[in-house]
Amino acid sequence: MLKYITLGGGKLRIFTRDENLDIAKGLGILLVVWGHCSQFLFGEIYAFHMPLFFFLSGCVLSVDKPYKEIIKKKVKQLLLPYVFFILLSCCFYWMLLLLSHRFTINHLWSLVDLFPYDNEIINTPLWFLVSLFWMSIIYSGIRKCVSREWIVGTVVVVFYFIVELAEKYEVSLPFFLGRGIGEMIYMHLGFFFYKRGYVFQLYRLKKSCQVYLFLLSAIAFVCLFYCAEKIYVDKEMLFRIIHLFTAISGIFFILMGAILCAVLSGVFVKVLCYLGRNTLYIFAVHLPLLEFARPIGKYVIGSNGLGYDSIVFLTDLVLAIIVSWGLKIGKDSFSKKLPHYSPTGIIE
Repeated sequence: MLKYITLGGGKLRIFTRDENLDIAKGLGILLVVWGHCSQFLFGEIYAFHMPLFFFLSGCVLSVDKPYKEIIKKKVKQLLLPYVFFILLSCCFYWMLLLLSHRFTINHLWSLVDLFPYDNEIINTPLWFLVSLFWMSIIYSGIRKCVSREWIVGTVVVVFYFIVELAEKYEVSLPFFLGRGIGEMIYMHLGFFFYKRGYVFQLYRLKKSCQVYLFLLSAIAFVCLFYCAEKIYVDKEMLFRIIHLFTAISGIFFILMGAILCAVLSGVFVKVLCYLGRNTLYIFAVHLPLLEFARPIGKYVIGSNGLGYDSIVFLTDLVLAIIVSWGLKIGKDSFSKKLPHYSPTGIIE
């Protein structure tokens, strides 16, 4: 979030984190983890949880820098973490196979996930990083070339329906490019509404209005979701349209929920902000950690059900937070050992 401070007659631009977005990401990552731990509300969560993250990515996307710098930044932010977490996931699963005496040389083929040409990877959630990379650089490129908003909007809508039509005929692009192009509409909505200040207008509404919008978005989501379920077989294209608006209403529901949470104080909000600031790490490590969380849930509850799912969810979330914390400490320690260069190129 950009703020201005007046100093000596001039204005200094500073960037601060938008706590509302951190809370929204925190709520989103809770839904992601729960969706991998339970079938309860599975369809409802999957209807909008990844579009939510594309929307939030659009809110913080900056296209002001030269295009080459944008690509370099996205490689560092998304592709390098993807490579690291794929290698980490391979090593983790290889270790489990070795301990159970099931490892064979064929398991080394999982390294091909570094180049996901078939859209299949060992740690499934990591597809998001690759898709977000394609989405960010393509959308930034469109923004660099096109200045008229209606043209940009038309392009991303066309992309959405082209990819949906391709999926109907079982045509898919490699390296998760299809998801990056097809779901670009959510990034566009985040970019447009955030940069134009419409999201900030929601922040300034009266509490009663925020509550009404929160409830209305929840009702809209439920109605659209179950409407789409009813018509899927008979009218597939209409289903795609309703599915789009279902995701948008779900995004708005979480955004309004985050705004309402932001005015609260206490541990819950702090936890959500922490989760939001560390979404990448939790997102990348939580699925492999289910290998530990599920046996713990079985030991505590002893049978499948909502109680079992809840124990698995809480265990997996806590383990993911601990591992993420350790990885962040390791990353910070490694970064401090690297030489830092001044603007003149001299090592500091």
